[in-house]
Amino acid sequence: MYPARIIPENMRICAPEKAASPIPAHGLTVTCHSHLDQIEPVWRKLVHNGAHCSRYQHIDWAGCWFESFRTRSSLELSVLLCTTPTDQPVMLLPLVTRQIGPLHIATFMGGSHANFNLPVWTDHPAVRDRGFAPQLMRELRRQLSIDVLVLLNQPQIWDGVANPLACLPHSSGCNQGHGGELESNFDDLLGRRMGRSSRRKLRQKAKRLEELGPVSCWRAEGPDEIRKVLDAFFAQKHKRMRELGGANVFAEPATRHFIEAAAHRIDAVTGRPVIELYAMTVGDDIIATFGGIVADGRFSGMFNSMADGAYRDYSPGEQLLVKLVEQCCQRGLRYFDLGIGDASYKKTFCHETVGLMDSVVPLSRKGQLATQAIRAGLALKRTIKQSDRAMTFYHRLGTLMSSGRSA
Repeated sequence: MYPARIIPENMRICAPEKAASPIPAHGLTVTCHSHLDQIEPVWRKLVHNGAHCSRYQHIDWAGCWFESFRTRSSLELSVLLCTTPTDQPVMLLPLVTRQIGPLHIATFMGGSHANFNLPVWTDHPAVRDRGFAPQLMRELRRQLSIDVLVLLNQPQIWDGVANPLACLPHSSGCNQGHGGELESNFDDLLGRRMGRSSRRKLRQKAKRLEELGPVSCWRAEGPDEIRKVLDAFFAQKHKRMRELGGANVFAEPATRHFIEAAAHRIDAVTGRPVIELYAMTVGDDIIATFGGIVADGRFSGMFNSMADGAYRDYSPGEQLLVKLVEQCCQRGLRYFDLGIGDASYKKTFCHETVGLMDSVVPLSRKGQLATQAIRAGLALKRTIKQSDRAMTFYHRLGTLMSSGRSA
């Protein structure tokens, strides 16, 4: 995508089929890939060999997202790969670039649909070196046609290992992640995570729900079940967002295409859909849905929905969540997360917070002013989200606007 230029005293970032110079003091070579098929074999090899990353950085998930959004959002792929002199891959940075006005901005693949943004990295000493990430940024500034690098929602630590990009200038993220350890014995876990009174109320609601018809919680298997759950999810989400007065991002064609593609695509390694779908039904009615991804013993929730009307009195979303966590325990998964953003339902099984950071790095003179503006906007967003009063006003304003549209 970007033409290679030789920098004698340093390195090159170039198309993978051309030679490149090493990063000083690290001996690594960096190549830039603008097509998924170029980078797919080494990307899969990195993940297969145990590189650190989340499911959001697996090529099947990221590829579905890119193919769905590339045209609508005018995205260009720019995946950076760091290799040793013996061609051993040690880090991959999955980026996309877009032009906004006069600026070219690079961000993580996945956009707002990825709860946790990370590189894909190994324990190679060069990558662990604190000077590596700043050095890489200096070379990106020289070589790539990018004005600002915007890397949001990055865990500072992932599975006990420090994120190598944490050495870059950063601020606390606008959001926090939420997760918690699982156990093989679900009843013991539930007893510690949910109070006796809450468990009793949930059992009572489950019994009352069974009076309306046979109740079942299941994972979608095959195209027909996947289609059925997706149709219910999109319909329920549409009604709920209209009720709240908020924008329904799931109604956007690219978002819908992405979710549908990832739900139907089977991962060649796991044999499971890239996005797994779950549903709770009463008779033939789907009253709640849940979608998430699985990798490395972790289930990561992405989206959910529940039916409106009388069914809402039975807390179908909470009931499906409990059943889902039980299935995760039975599968031997070790961790469960519900992504970023605060919501009361997350606190039951996600008692741990995941610290996130945002890095906005200028890579050109034009990018200097833009960086200041982006950082100021993130700081304002962070202040609003940390203020109960500001968030209350925000939700009331959304309700008022919804009422106005309905009048």
